[in-house]
Amino acid sequence: MRKFLLAMVLVLSFALPSWAGPALIINGALYPNAQTIEQDGMVYVPVQPTAEAIGYEVGFEDGAVKIWQQLKEPQIIGDSHFQEVVGQAIGLLRENEPVSYVNLCQYVDTIELSEQQGRDGHNNGGRQVYLTRELYDSDRFIPVYVAATIVHETVHAMQFGWGFNRVMTENALEYEAYGHDINILTQLNAPQWMIDGIVTSQNKYKPN
Repeated sequence: MRKFLLAMVLVLSFALPSWAGPALIINGALYPNAQTIEQDGMVYVPVQPTAEAIGYEVGFEDGAVKIWQQLKEPQIIGDSHFQEVVGQAIGLLRENEPVSYVNLCQYVDTIELSEQQGRDGHNNGGRQVYLTRELYDSDRFIPVYVAATIVHETVHAMQFGWGFNRVMTENALEYEAYGHDINILTQLNAPQWMIDGIVTSQNKYKPN
Protein backbone atom coordinates (compact mmCIF):
# COMPACT_ATOMS: atom_id res chain seq x y z
CA MET A 1 0.00 0.00 0.00
CA ARG A 2 1.23 3.46 -0.79
CA LYS A 3 2.95 5.18 2.13
CA PHE A 4 1.75 8.60 3.18
CA LEU A 5 4.36 10.42 5.21
CA LEU A 6 3.12 12.43 8.14
CA ALA A 7 4.90 15.18 9.99
CA MET A 8 5.41 13.84 13.49
CA VAL A 9 7.78 14.63 16.29
CA LEU A 10 10.43 11.94 16.36
CA VAL A 11 10.80 12.02 20.10
CA LEU A 12 7.52 12.26 21.94
CA SER A 13 7.76 13.95 25.30
CA PHE A 14 5.40 15.02 28.02
CA ALA A 15 5.66 16.28 31.54
CA LEU A 16 5.28 13.66 34.27
CA PRO A 17 6.00 13.63 37.99
CA SER A 18 9.56 12.80 38.97
CA TRP A 19 8.42 9.42 40.33
CA ALA A 20 7.33 8.16 36.93
CA GLY A 21 8.88 4.80 36.11
CA PRO A 22 10.24 3.47 32.83
CA ALA A 23 7.17 1.39 31.94
CA LEU A 24 5.49 2.24 28.64
CA ILE A 25 1.77 1.42 28.49
CA ILE A 26 -0.22 2.29 25.36
CA ASN A 27 -3.95 1.67 25.19
CA GLY A 28 -3.64 -0.64 28.15
CA ALA A 29 -0.85 -2.76 26.67
CA LEU A 30 2.51 -2.94 28.45
CA TYR A 31 5.65 -2.66 26.31
CA PRO A 32 8.31 -4.12 28.63
CA ASN A 33 11.17 -3.79 26.11
CA ALA A 34 10.44 -0.16 25.26
CA GLN A 35 12.75 1.80 27.53
CA THR A 36 11.71 5.31 28.47
CA ILE A 37 14.14 7.99 29.59
CA GLU A 38 13.47 10.49 32.37
CA GLN A 39 15.51 13.67 32.28
CA ASP A 40 15.00 17.16 33.68
CA GLY A 41 11.41 16.46 34.63
CA MET A 42 10.54 15.04 31.23
CA VAL A 43 9.91 11.46 30.13
CA TYR A 44 10.96 10.54 26.60
CA VAL A 45 9.34 7.54 24.94
CA PRO A 46 10.69 5.56 21.94
CA VAL A 47 8.91 6.59 18.77
CA GLN A 48 8.65 3.18 17.06
CA PRO A 49 6.51 1.23 19.54
CA THR A 50 4.52 4.36 20.32
CA ALA A 51 3.78 5.15 16.67
CA GLU A 52 3.04 1.54 15.74
CA ALA A 53 0.62 1.18 18.66
CA ILE A 54 -1.52 4.04 17.33
CA GLY A 55 -1.59 2.89 13.71
CA TYR A 56 1.62 4.18 12.14
CA GLU A 57 4.69 2.51 10.67
CA VAL A 58 8.26 3.63 11.24
CA GLY A 59 11.22 3.20 8.92
CA PHE A 60 14.70 4.54 8.23
CA GLU A 61 15.44 5.69 4.72
CA ASP A 62 17.93 8.10 3.13
CA GLY A 63 19.31 9.06 6.50
CA ALA A 64 15.93 10.03 7.91
CA VAL A 65 13.39 8.46 10.23
CA LYS A 66 10.10 8.27 8.36
CA ILE A 67 6.66 7.72 9.85
CA TRP A 68 3.61 6.91 7.78
CA GLN A 69 0.05 5.94 8.42
CA GLN A 70 -1.26 2.43 7.89
CA LEU A 71 -4.37 2.76 5.76
CA LYS A 72 -7.11 0.18 5.34
CA GLU A 73 -9.31 0.57 2.30
CA PRO A 74 -13.07 0.13 2.74
CA GLN A 75 -14.61 -3.26 2.13
CA ILE A 76 -16.62 -3.31 -1.11
CA ILE A 77 -19.90 -5.21 -0.84
CA GLY A 78 -21.73 -6.04 -4.05
CA ASP A 79 -21.48 -8.16 -7.17
CA SER A 80 -18.27 -8.58 -9.15
CA HIS A 81 -18.95 -5.66 -11.51
CA PHE A 82 -19.73 -3.36 -8.58
CA GLN A 83 -16.54 -4.41 -6.82
CA GLU A 84 -14.49 -3.90 -9.97
CA VAL A 85 -15.71 -0.36 -10.71
CA VAL A 86 -15.61 0.80 -7.09
CA GLY A 87 -12.13 -0.70 -6.75
CA GLN A 88 -10.99 1.24 -9.82
CA ALA A 89 -12.54 4.41 -8.39
CA ILE A 90 -10.63 3.97 -5.14
CA GLY A 91 -7.50 3.38 -7.20
CA LEU A 92 -7.98 6.73 -8.94
CA LEU A 93 -8.13 8.45 -5.56
CA ARG A 94 -5.12 6.54 -4.28
CA GLU A 95 -2.98 7.56 -7.26
CA ASN A 96 -4.28 11.08 -7.91
CA GLU A 97 -5.97 12.45 -4.78
CA PRO A 98 -4.04 11.24 -1.72
CA VAL A 99 -5.83 13.53 0.75
CA SER A 100 -9.25 12.26 -0.34
CA TYR A 101 -7.92 8.71 -0.30
CA VAL A 102 -6.64 9.06 3.27
CA ASN A 103 -9.96 10.57 4.38
CA LEU A 104 -11.81 7.66 2.75
CA CYS A 105 -9.72 5.08 4.57
CA GLN A 106 -10.07 6.91 7.86
CA TYR A 107 -13.82 7.56 7.80
CA VAL A 108 -15.40 4.77 5.72
CA ASP A 109 -15.37 1.04 6.51
CA THR A 110 -17.67 -0.31 3.79
CA ILE A 111 -19.03 0.72 0.39
CA GLU A 112 -22.15 -1.24 -0.43
CA LEU A 113 -24.53 -1.65 -3.34
CA SER A 114 -27.93 -0.75 -1.95
CA GLU A 115 -31.39 -1.54 -3.23
CA GLN A 116 -32.81 1.50 -1.45
CA GLN A 117 -34.54 4.12 -3.55
CA GLY A 118 -33.29 7.68 -3.62
CA ARG A 119 -29.88 9.25 -3.54
CA ASP A 120 -26.55 7.65 -2.78
CA GLY A 121 -25.59 8.25 0.80
CA HIS A 122 -23.93 7.19 4.00
CA ASN A 123 -25.17 5.83 7.31
CA ASN A 124 -25.52 9.03 9.33
CA GLY A 125 -23.18 8.76 12.25
CA GLY A 126 -21.79 5.49 10.89
CA ARG A 127 -18.99 4.49 8.60
CA GLN A 128 -20.94 2.90 5.74
CA VAL A 129 -21.40 4.36 2.26
CA TYR A 130 -24.07 2.94 0.01
CA LEU A 131 -24.45 3.45 -3.74
CA THR A 132 -27.89 2.95 -5.20
CA ARG A 133 -29.03 0.57 -7.87
CA GLU A 134 -30.07 3.62 -9.88
CA LEU A 135 -26.44 4.73 -10.12
CA TYR A 136 -25.27 1.17 -10.74
CA ASP A 137 -27.61 0.78 -13.72
CA SER A 138 -26.78 4.17 -15.26
CA ASP A 139 -24.07 5.28 -17.69
CA ARG A 140 -22.55 7.25 -14.81
CA PHE A 141 -21.36 4.07 -13.14
CA ILE A 142 -17.78 4.50 -14.31
CA PRO A 143 -14.68 4.87 -12.11
CA VAL A 144 -14.26 8.64 -12.40
CA TYR A 145 -17.87 9.44 -11.48
CA VAL A 146 -17.95 6.81 -8.75
CA ALA A 147 -14.73 8.28 -7.30
CA ALA A 148 -16.43 11.66 -6.98
CA THR A 149 -19.53 10.07 -5.45
CA ILE A 150 -17.42 8.23 -2.89
CA VAL A 151 -15.63 11.44 -1.98
CA HIS A 152 -18.99 13.20 -1.65
CA GLU A 153 -20.20 10.63 0.86
CA THR A 154 -16.86 10.59 2.66
CA VAL A 155 -17.23 14.33 3.19
CA HIS A 156 -20.63 13.70 4.79
CA ALA A 157 -19.11 11.02 7.02
CA MET A 158 -16.49 13.55 8.11
CA GLN A 159 -19.13 16.23 8.67
CA PHE A 160 -21.05 13.92 10.97
CA GLY A 161 -17.89 12.68 12.62
CA TRP A 162 -16.85 16.21 13.50
CA GLY A 163 -20.36 17.29 14.48
CA PHE A 164 -20.74 19.83 11.67
CA ASN A 165 -24.25 18.49 11.04
CA ARG A 166 -25.26 20.12 14.34
CA VAL A 167 -24.09 23.60 13.36
CA MET A 168 -24.55 23.66 9.57
CA THR A 169 -27.77 23.53 7.59
CA GLU A 170 -28.49 20.56 5.35
CA ASN A 171 -28.07 22.80 2.32
CA ALA A 172 -24.67 23.98 3.53
CA LEU A 173 -23.54 20.38 4.13
CA GLU A 174 -24.59 19.34 0.64
CA TYR A 175 -23.10 22.43 -0.98
CA GLU A 176 -19.74 21.69 0.61
CA ALA A 177 -19.84 18.02 -0.42
CA TYR A 178 -20.66 18.91 -4.02
CA GLY A 179 -17.71 21.28 -4.01
CA HIS A 180 -15.45 18.31 -3.34
CA ASP A 181 -17.15 16.43 -6.19
CA ILE A 182 -16.30 19.22 -8.59
CA ASN A 183 -12.70 19.36 -7.41
CA ILE A 184 -12.24 15.59 -7.81
CA LEU A 185 -13.82 15.49 -11.26
CA THR A 186 -11.66 18.41 -12.38
CA GLN A 187 -8.48 16.80 -11.05
CA LEU A 188 -9.36 13.52 -12.75
CA ASN A 189 -10.01 15.26 -16.09
CA ALA A 190 -13.64 14.18 -16.20
CA PRO A 191 -15.68 15.26 -19.24
CA GLN A 192 -17.16 18.73 -18.94
CA TRP A 193 -20.75 17.50 -19.14
CA MET A 194 -20.15 15.50 -16.00
CA ILE A 195 -18.70 18.48 -14.14
CA ASP A 196 -21.52 20.72 -15.36
CA GLY A 197 -24.08 18.26 -14.02
CA ILE A 198 -22.51 18.38 -10.56
CA VAL A 199 -22.35 22.18 -10.67
CA THR A 200 -26.08 22.24 -11.44
CA SER A 201 -26.75 19.93 -8.51
CA GLN A 202 -24.58 22.04 -6.21
CA ASN A 203 -26.39 25.24 -7.13
CA LYS A 204 -29.64 23.74 -5.81
CA TYR A 205 -28.10 23.86 -2.34
CA LYS A 206 -26.37 27.21 -2.58
CA PRO A 207 -26.81 29.04 0.74
CA ASN A 208 -28.79 32.27 0.57
